[in-house]
Amino acid sequence: MSSMIPTTKRRLYYGWIVVALSFITIALSATIRQSFIVIFPAMLKEFAWSRTVFSVAPALFGLVASIIGFFIGYLSDKIDIKKLIPIGAVFASVGLALCFFIEQLWQMIVFFGVFCAVGASALSLVPHTIIISNWFIKFRGTAIGIISSGSGAGTLVFIPLLQLVIAGWGWRLSYLAMAVFIGPLLIPLIFFFQKSHPDQMGLKPLEREVASSESDTPVKSEEGEPLRSRVVFAALLRNRRFWICFVQFILGPLSTMPIITHQAALLQGKGLSSMGSAWVVGVYGLSVFCGMILSGALSDRIGREWSYTLGTVSILLGTVFLLSVPTGEKMILPLFFAVFFGLGFGTRPAMDSATAVDIFEGRHFGLIYGILQLGLGIGLFCGPVLGGVIYDRNGTYTTAVVFCMVAVVVATVCIWAAAPRRGKEEILVKPDPRAS
Repeated sequence: MSSMIPTTKRRLYYGWIVVALSFITIALSATIRQSFIVIFPAMLKEFAWSRTVFSVAPALFGLVASIIGFFIGYLSDKIDIKKLIPIGAVFASVGLALCFFIEQLWQMIVFFGVFCAVGASALSLVPHTIIISNWFIKFRGTAIGIISSGSGAGTLVFIPLLQLVIAGWGWRLSYLAMAVFIGPLLIPLIFFFQKSHPDQMGLKPLEREVASSESDTPVKSEEGEPLRSRVVFAALLRNRRFWICFVQFILGPLSTMPIITHQAALLQGKGLSSMGSAWVVGVYGLSVFCGMILSGALSDRIGREWSYTLGTVSILLGTVFLLSVPTGEKMILPLFFAVFFGLGFGTRPAMDSATAVDIFEGRHFGLIYGILQLGLGIGLFCGPVLGGVIYDRNGTYTTAVVFCMVAVVVATVCIWAAAPRRGKEEILVKPDPRAS
């Protein structure tokens, strides 16, 4: 009789394969962005440029990447977002190869700050958050946390490897090695296996809890008709929760990038060897990886606000350890800094993205998320430059670290004010009475 009972074999939901592909892509994108942490000190020895001047390239990288992120968000409402990712891989590989030839400041700014930024943005969390929001509802925080952790994994695995390449063959070959690796690996993977929406596999989003008719249009007219981009933008300008999220997206990188960009140079200034500082950056990457996964899963249970707040406490502990690092080649306090600061920073990308999806999910989410990326770009541009300016003026990064501690607290206040726990924001656009 038992042989007559039909059995079904549960298949792996394809969305988790999408998560794995997004994880790999984001890891390589983060390696491009974070490579400057270990290449920065090596270039300082070769070129007689100030730290403020050097900071322009990673600062411009963040700004350009965020502007491209805006256009990616805008286009995601109109085209299959997957098509932009291989194009990004090509831009990234070309930009990294050009970095091999850097001899002048403008070349560093254009090759790394523009070409690499355009490519890395198309490989980054922006398009993949949009993709993941299509595949997952109930486990969205967990899924976004996993893909976000790719940036920590990239830092953990590839930054120490880059330092070994720099030590053995110089910083130029480290750029060339990344160029040769990224394009040939990513383009086939994305082309054949990445899917932007479950419809492309004949599937539905995992654990959808509400009907699509209830969740597809967070921004609508009184008649319920879909709106043009300019009308959505005008409605956002009058929305309080949007502006709070925008400020939070600025403060996220502004409160961390002065430390992240300059951490290797700061630690080497305290007496750590270049390889020692690279290992600290690697431990920081491991902590970011853990922080992103833990915060994503935890936020599905205790809420985005509490998860973000725990991250703030961890960041503050990390900065205290950083300020306490004495002069001399001692690893204990730098490692404590890397662990706590990395765990705390790991809550930021995942919670920012999950918060944006929670509040603005729907037909116009790509556009809204793209606009929020412009706020992120302001913070990404100002953060590294701020760290460089403060060091060149004072000969120390202490003031920059204290500024970060204040800004990270203000960012935490913002996420509580944005209140993702309240759920989706319906931005109602009233018709203009003059039009009738």
